[in-house]
Amino acid sequence: VADGEVLDVVAALGNWVKIDLDNNIAYVSSRYVSIDRSLKTAISIAELTYGTEVTSIRAELCNYAQQFIGNPYVWGGTSLTRGADCSGYVQTIYKTYGVSLPRVAADQAKAGTIISMAEALPGDLIFYSSGGYIDHVAIYIGNGMVVNAGSPRSGICVKAANYRTITRVVRVLP
Repeated sequence: VADGEVLDVVAALGNWVKIDLDNNIAYVSSRYVSIDRSLKTAISIAELTYGTEVTSIRAELCNYAQQFIGNPYVWGGTSLTRGADCSGYVQTIYKTYGVSLPRVAADQAKAGTIISMAEALPGDLIFYSSGGYIDHVAIYIGNGMVVNAGSPRSGICVKAANYRTITRVVRVLP
């Protein structure tokens, strides 16, 4: 084996390193080998966190939305720091990413393409209703979870997407 040659290590075995040398197994003294670990294909943080089907804009939006967890709920509010209600929170988050949404949840539910919950990707919108009227919206962040301006008691928080019965799922991001 030439000095500086890069080889695939099969196993480190104490004083010996088992290597793949041109599709043959060989052994080299461990004092002549330095082992580096690397991925065969690099992946982005977005792919690692959200999966390969999620675009970086979706991952970035979800990460941005979660920065405001713990901030207050204010009915009628649109401030991510001083307080927002559910639709004001969603409207302001999406505006940051160039997406214009109506002000109230019922109108936001008409703004995109209706999809099934099984098709939901991080960044899609989840809607809930009371008495047949859509009255709440949350941002799906993956793994069955949403981030939303929940109530005056919870403020902006993360919850299971099914904490209420889901009425509609809408895709507004490409």
